[in-house]
Amino acid sequence: MKLSHKLVMVSAAVLMGVSPLVGASQAVVEAAPKKTTTSAKSTGTIVLGRNAYVYFANGKRNKNYKFDGKTWPVIGKGASLKTAGLKTINGVDYYDIGGGNYIKAANVATLNGKKVTASTSSTTKVKTVKLTKNAYVYSKTGVRIKSAATLKKGTTIKYYGTKKIKGKQYFKLANNQFVKTANAKVATEEVQDDMTMINIVKNSIIYDGNGSAYEPKQKIIKGAQYVALKAKQIDGKWYYMIGNSDAGEQWIKAVNTTLASGKALIPDTTPDNVSQDDVDADSTIAILSQKTNTYDGNGVATSNTFNAGQRLRVSSLRYIWVASENKAELFYELSSAPKGYFIKQSAVSSISGKPLNATNTADEARLGGVVATANDKANLNTAIKDSATVKVSDSYKLSAKTARDAYDAAITAGQVAANSDKSSLLQVNNALSAINNAKAALNGAKIKVASLASLTTSEADQIINLAATVNGVATSQVQFANNNQNLIITQSNGLVQTLNVSDYAG
Repeated sequence: MKLSHKLVMVSAAVLMGVSPLVGASQAVVEAAPKKTTTSAKSTGTIVLGRNAYVYFANGKRNKNYKFDGKTWPVIGKGASLKTAGLKTINGVDYYDIGGGNYIKAANVATLNGKKVTASTSSTTKVKTVKLTKNAYVYSKTGVRIKSAATLKKGTTIKYYGTKKIKGKQYFKLANNQFVKTANAKVATEEVQDDMTMINIVKNSIIYDGNGSAYEPKQKIIKGAQYVALKAKQIDGKWYYMIGNSDAGEQWIKAVNTTLASGKALIPDTTPDNVSQDDVDADSTIAILSQKTNTYDGNGVATSNTFNAGQRLRVSSLRYIWVASENKAELFYELSSAPKGYFIKQSAVSSISGKPLNATNTADEARLGGVVATANDKANLNTAIKDSATVKVSDSYKLSAKTARDAYDAAITAGQVAANSDKSSLLQVNNALSAINNAKAALNGAKIKVASLASLTTSEADQIINLAATVNGVATSQVQFANNNQNLIITQSNGLVQTLNVSDYAG
């Protein structure tokens, strides 16, 4: 792609050492002259207030934006660029940076040295409700979730529609949670598209503005999504404000959340220990609140440590059973060196970039981390022993070959889990579940006929279909013989198999 603009105020030697993220003061892009219908007030120099993607004139992202033979998929916060004007694409405002490329106005901090006003950026309607009363949280069946604290009046929460449960109307929140519409009202005012939404990824205690937990303790269960009104540090740890009512402010620890969308309220600077390659919208960066060890996949601490304040790129969030503490904890898996290791979520002060949700539950981690005892294997061994009876039943013998093979494979895997002295509770439970599911899929049964001596055409067709299914052959390979007392199956290799009709009908 040949660009029609050039970099100024930066030498080629400097660019050679820069990875594909243009940072503050690294580049000034001068747009090529082009016709525009926009006001002169929107032309000049813009400075980015956050990392920004580059887009084409049709609003599609330009993932291969090139300059000087290099690809720049993201332009860094603080970068200064020349603009030919403001353009609206699909209802969203963009700044033209030349060569048919555009930057969203929402990512721009200043224009010609002046702060960009809200009118310059696009707006959108975010579906939120504001609690007018203290409110309980309910399940999809209308049962109160007692592990969830009473949500406080004044809290603003994102919602995904309404639902009538047992005759009463509810707002649907994230994670199949509900609050009664009688306790909230829809916030219909327009808000900026950088409104900050956060996901609650860990059960969170509510604090006052001084960092003291309310008594009795109030808790928000994971899975909810809130509007973060502001953020601040209390005793060196970051907190988000999610409510402000007559009863006082409500704050939760940022470490228990991920950024869902909108403006980042917690500063996001890049220290030397994270390369520019690590910083893009598809990465997740964890900032450590304390010095911490790394852990292996079994929850055992290693000798490798990181200091407080370090930023680490992470790829997943999961529960791991920590045998030494006899509990399951949330860990982030490192995608930067050393790979294949983990850091505790409790050692992380904040997360930026792509949000991560736990890939398993605490109970699954517990079951996977505890070695099964002989007593734990009792039901599995019973199911394995029962297979001898199952295999002589019509439900097994007359099921499709694929169903029988699945059951046989489940029994074999179950035997491996039962015989190993290292099998975890999760492996044993999964093996038992696989056997039970495969057994439930065995649906074989004889074709009911009025008389084997005088079969109707329909009965004969059903018998042939069943025999073909059970033996894994085409119906054309099955024929009646010996006055309809036998079935002959001719295999593709020429071998002939004789079966009794009475084994398939009665």
